[in-house]
Amino acid sequence: MIIPDGTLQVKCPYCGGVILVPPWLGGKTVRCVNHPERLAVGVCNDCGRNFCAECLYIYNLRARDAKATLYLDQKCLRKRYAEKANKTMFSGMAIVAYGVFFSMISLAFGIFISLAFGIFIIICGAALIAYSIFKSREIPPEVAIGRTLMERQRIEADPRLKKAVDAEKLYNELLTEYVHKWGGRTGIDLLRSEISAYTRQGVSFPEAVNRIYARIHRV
Repeated sequence: MIIPDGTLQVKCPYCGGVILVPPWLGGKTVRCVNHPERLAVGVCNDCGRNFCAECLYIYNLRARDAKATLYLDQKCLRKRYAEKANKTMFSGMAIVAYGVFFSMISLAFGIFISLAFGIFIIICGAALIAYSIFKSREIPPEVAIGRTLMERQRIEADPRLKKAVDAEKLYNELLTEYVHKWGGRTGIDLLRSEISAYTRQGVSFPEAVNRIYARIHRV
């Protein structure tokens, strides 16, 4: 088989097959910045460049009163984590500076109790700086879009995994209802005791959750 010039060959990450994109369509398709042989599936919300499913990461942004889901490439993702770490570091440096100033004033007036407090402030600031350095070197925990899709397909294909995931959702829903009705500690203990009553009889955790949910909601 002769492949015409300009034809884009795209390998499916799921089945392993090769898809041929003809030249007349190849000029209109956008390719991944890191992998030119792959089609781009999305745009990084920070830099605006196009990436494939393995290069874009899902980043859940949480503000005071709002939540948003961003899609970032690895470089922009690390940059966001570095910016967070830098803010923490600057706060630590400010605390250390205040502690040094407070200690010098206390030492000048001979107030040793205040001097001890100033040293404590310096230690807290130094600990905050050390924590920010650790966070800046931490590997971001976000998962690439491609891995998320593959994991979702794996769960859908395996009935046992799908059942476990569904039971986890039902458990969280039941837990919310129990806590709302009976209070925090009481609601948690009550739900756990009901599940234990089933599991002691040899019933699996997912089945126990499904039975309790069906009994309460009369499904």
